[in-house]
Amino acid sequence: MGDPRQLVLTDGVFAQLLMIGSLREQAVERIYNAIVSTPGPEPRLSAILREVEAVGSTDEVDFMTAKTLWPTKAGEGTKCHVNAVTLDSRWEQTVAQRLEQMPAVKAYVKNQGISFEIPYAIEGKQHRYMPDFVARIDDGHGPGDLLNLLIEVTGMRGRPKEAKVDTARDLWCPAVTNLGSFGRWKLVEVTDPANVISELTPLTGAR
Repeated sequence: MGDPRQLVLTDGVFAQLLMIGSLREQAVERIYNAIVSTPGPEPRLSAILREVEAVGSTDEVDFMTAKTLWPTKAGEGTKCHVNAVTLDSRWEQTVAQRLEQMPAVKAYVKNQGISFEIPYAIEGKQHRYMPDFVARIDDGHGPGDLLNLLIEVTGMRGRPKEAKVDTARDLWCPAVTNLGSFGRWKLVEVTDPANVISELTPLTGAR
């Protein structure tokens, strides 16, 4: 902050606000995320896999829940290995129905009971984020190179949601993709379930 030209202050804002811990942490997180997610000649991000159960599967998912369920067409040759989608909202049911309808979606699962979490930080504290759905989509690269897509269903977008989604989209997905052994990863944030097909279609290369 030695060069005042590097700090832009809007009306009613002064530099001393960065002395407040939570605002300082937010500033640091945003600066860091902007630096490491900026494209360069060489990949800047690479994932560090956890030592235990680094790779998960939907082959044998078994858990109990009191949540409302929407039955899938689970079985051999179908899109979902799990026989039901656990619903945290009616929006998630609509998303699941649209995923079943789209020919480009080759596989999907609701992220419940599969231990798929993404670490992120907010105000200096570590948390775990569970994207709502994981899907595999044919985006024109052929069946041997499907796009792994994280789908987040968003209603109101507050600071916690922003931190989760930004970390997954700008840091986690590029880092895992750069490993080269787990395929390509992206995240899409769905803000209107009625337009799921419209929002996912551009990712397939279709018009």
